[in-house]
Amino acid sequence: MIPTNMDNPVEHFGLSKEQKEQLELLAKFHNENLLSDEDYEKQKQSIIDGSFKLEEEEPVHEVGDNLSSSDEEDHKEPEAQKPTPSSSDQEQNHQNGVLASSSEPQTTTSETIIPTPNVETTPINGTNDGVESSNPTTAPPTTTDATEKNGTTPSTTASVSSVAGNESQTVIAAVVNVEVEQKDFTNGTIGVVSKSLDLDILETKPVEISMKYLENYGFEIGEDEEMTKVLKPLFEKQRDFNEKKINRQRNRWKEFIKKHNIGPNGFTTLEEYEQQRIFHFIEESNEFKKLVRKGIPMEYRAVMWYIISGANYQFLTHKDVFDKLKEKAQSIPVEEREKDKNFTCICKDVDRTFPTHPFYKDPHNQIALRNVLYLYSLHNPKVGYCQAMNFLAGIMLVVGMNVQQAFFTLDRIIDRYLPPDLYDTKMQGVYSESFVLQKLCLDRIPKLAHHLLAQDPNFFILLSPNWFLCIFLNSFPIETSLRIWDCFLHENYKILYRIAIAYLSLIEKDLMKSNDFQAIYSATKDHALKMFDCRHLIKKSFGIRNFSKKKILEYREMYRNQQKNEEQ
Repeated sequence: MIPTNMDNPVEHFGLSKEQKEQLELLAKFHNENLLSDEDYEKQKQSIIDGSFKLEEEEPVHEVGDNLSSSDEEDHKEPEAQKPTPSSSDQEQNHQNGVLASSSEPQTTTSETIIPTPNVETTPINGTNDGVESSNPTTAPPTTTDATEKNGTTPSTTASVSSVAGNESQTVIAAVVNVEVEQKDFTNGTIGVVSKSLDLDILETKPVEISMKYLENYGFEIGEDEEMTKVLKPLFEKQRDFNEKKINRQRNRWKEFIKKHNIGPNGFTTLEEYEQQRIFHFIEESNEFKKLVRKGIPMEYRAVMWYIISGANYQFLTHKDVFDKLKEKAQSIPVEEREKDKNFTCICKDVDRTFPTHPFYKDPHNQIALRNVLYLYSLHNPKVGYCQAMNFLAGIMLVVGMNVQQAFFTLDRIIDRYLPPDLYDTKMQGVYSESFVLQKLCLDRIPKLAHHLLAQDPNFFILLSPNWFLCIFLNSFPIETSLRIWDCFLHENYKILYRIAIAYLSLIEKDLMKSNDFQAIYSATKDHALKMFDCRHLIKKSFGIRNFSKKKILEYREMYRNQQKNEEQ
């Protein structure tokens, strides 16, 4: 979370004129000491979230030439502004048990999460490693396939209900004792050298195969030999067609990058950034939106993700943040660092991040990933490190980012893109977003949603972790996942719900054929792994009409009200 007291154009993505005016007035009151920092943050986030006034829902257009500039997904989530505390202030706050402003969670008056009462907690990293997570959490549901591994369905232990209108609704509050899917990396490189920080490793060692679509960017097509036999023909069937599309896109992106004088590391000065007015183009151009939706070629993903996420701008306005974090990390005694649960869990999870990919078979690149995650845990101690962050940072390095770029991009994603509290200490955001997804599916695909819930009332909470925490990275073939990331970083978190609903609707007929939960649960995973052609998924997701942020916020609030009622 990188605050700023500067006029940041990235902050204003998606804001109405009225919202911008109210933010300016609020900032004025704050600068004149008429508002406390706490009140300023709450009121500012309330304005940004639109709780003061939510506009009427706008139709969403399919990908094409008639995209409306008023489409809600044209705009990014705005980000908050506030002065950056000095390092001495941060240290003093830390010593006094008070979180520095850079680690304060983004909250609103109406969005305070009340933890589910009497809910069992488990370490998010599990117990197999003998290492607890740095965040003792209510274990979030995950898509680790317990059915396949143990012959049983993933276990759930609790649910509560509430009444919305005249309809009784099930609010998911289950404890699912499974993990985000991880595989052990047998060489254990990072665990062995954990006492050495090696913070001088800021650049990765590229692996040529990572840029080659025809080689699946170095990722294995199947998890094992049997799965590879099933999936490889599907990959080869789409390979030539997808390669031609990627080549066409490559030419379009090459022209775009040349036109805007974008260097391999993005913009290196504020003057360059502002001269190109790139933030206005990203926000306002339907042409750019179409370009992103059709995919970013792998060789341009690193720099374009860095720019369109706003991370490039954050770096230009806060260059000292990264260097100060490095100094802080190096000042921590080895004994203290070795006792840091964040650091210990990071070392374990780095060894399990894309373990079969050639990029992470190089210890140098493993250390680079560890540096991203450890520096972020120091930067945002409120969140620290949570499982699944390793995949987010891990893919950034694979596509070509360096440590510094990945750090700022990870900060943007967790702080500004993902739903509130998704990585909080109790993972309440996972439960909240599972409920939101369930409600949206009941609205959009009611027949299928009721069928899934009839098999298991916690069905959606079992799907959500790998979908939301990993942003679909472990769910679809890698090219499809990367295409989702392209859209996600440009159009924000609503794309996650769009993809989830579109995907379920695409496989609805098959899911409706079975009344066996194990078969249905396995089918949702298997169909995703076969989706090498993502055209229908992307098009269908953006073909969902009248899909507004308002409804998402309403369902989040409904969930939180349920938690409050349960505590009373």
